[in-house]
Amino acid sequence: MYFLGIDVSKAKIDCCVFLDTITDKKKSKVFANAESGFISLLAWLQKLDADLKQTTVVLEATSVYHESLAYRLFDAGLKVCIANPARVRHFAEGLSFLNKTDKADSEVLARFAALAEPEAWQPPSPKIRLIKALMARREVLAIDLQREQNRLEKATATQTPR
Repeated sequence: MYFLGIDVSKAKIDCCVFLDTITDKKKSKVFANAESGFISLLAWLQKLDADLKQTTVVLEATSVYHESLAYRLFDAGLKVCIANPARVRHFAEGLSFLNKTDKADSEVLARFAALAEPEAWQPPSPKIRLIKALMARREVLAIDLQREQNRLEKATATQTPR
């Protein structure tokens, strides 16, 4: 079984895979946080002879930057786990991992995958994703509408030039 920790940022993903948890043998690599990087990541795992169906991936929820990667890895057959950042931070402190670099964070996430056995993430159905996206867009538009109504009210209540 392989354990892959991925520290996600807007532009890149730092990856650490444990090839052997007994000997602590691991490999690290950085990829772009884009489709080209996801393809390179999967190719790298296959080059390491990792069985994708036997690989557990842990990544933290990072705004929206982790979503495309999570869906891509799930579709490739990997077990994807999206961890709570606070829980992973406490885990790291318990192991005396006090460094806070992207590379160190990816190693902590890989260790978390191996030791904590986190629950697998199940992506929502396309219909649910569409509804969530529409609701988020509606909320943004409602906020914009309220902002414009407030501006109009202010303009009519004062001596604002046309």
